[in-house]
Amino acid sequence: MASSSSINYDWKILGLGRGVSTAKQAEENLKALGYKNIKIDGSLENNAGGDEKLIALLKENDWDAVSLGGGLTGYDEHFQREVATLHWFNRIVNIIHEHAPKAKFIFVDKPESLVEGIHRVLDNGHK
Repeated sequence: MASSSSINYDWKILGLGRGVSTAKQAEENLKALGYKNIKIDGSLENNAGGDEKLIALLKENDWDAVSLGGGLTGYDEHFQREVATLHWFNRIVNIIHEHAPKAKFIFVDKPESLVEGIHRVLDNGHK
């Protein structure tokens, strides 16, 4: 069995969340595990500028998957659950569907769930 440091996945994955430092750490962790084509952005905001930034991020690559963190899905304990977040999440999903129609969705509740989420969605049979 290969060690986690020798894993070298080529999947193109865009991760989105609500914390810049958390996103940076998550990206560093995934790259250290061997994921080569990972980009994690934690700076999206619930406004027109955030939507434009999301569209620009989606156009950067032909993403295999887009991961949405708990701060966007409403499942992060550090953010209050509110209807505005639900509506924002709905808008984000539709923007992704429009601009990256081939990308699969990965929904996670915290950065530590990313690896499991990636394999749950992209690697059938990973346990």
